[in-house]
Formats: sequence, structure tokens, C-alpha cells
Amino acid sequence: MDATIRRCALVARDIGYDYFAVQYYGECWSSFDAAGNYGRHGKQINLDKCWSNVGGPNTNFVYKFLQD
Repeated sequence: MDATIRRCALVARDIGYDYFAVQYYGECWSSFDAAGNYGRHGKQINLDKCWSNVGGPNTNFVYKFLQD
């Protein structure tokens, strides 16, 4: 899963996005307005919905790039 997260991060970073998410154990998601949209369904509190720092079905594990 680390390689999946890393690849997703590199693509999102190269496009210039501030946020990205991994869903369903390997789908990479982001957009130019992700900062305003990623929390619209609320925070997932069931840890069984995520595994190894990736989201499961209909669940995003969201990452934000740190600013220099």
C-alpha cells in the first residue's frame, strides 16, 4: 500500500493539488477544490473502514501536503 500512496502523492503533487486521497484500497482521488470538499460527508470513525493508511469502499483516507 505504501507504493500506491506514494504514486498517488506524486501525481497529485505534480498537478499542484494540496490534498489527495486513496479510496477502495488503490483508487487515487483529488481535485483543485479538494480542500473544500473532502470533509463533506464527515469524519469516518470506524477504523475498520480503512486499512494500511488507505480507505475502503466509499471511504477516503485523506492526505494533505505540508507547506514549506
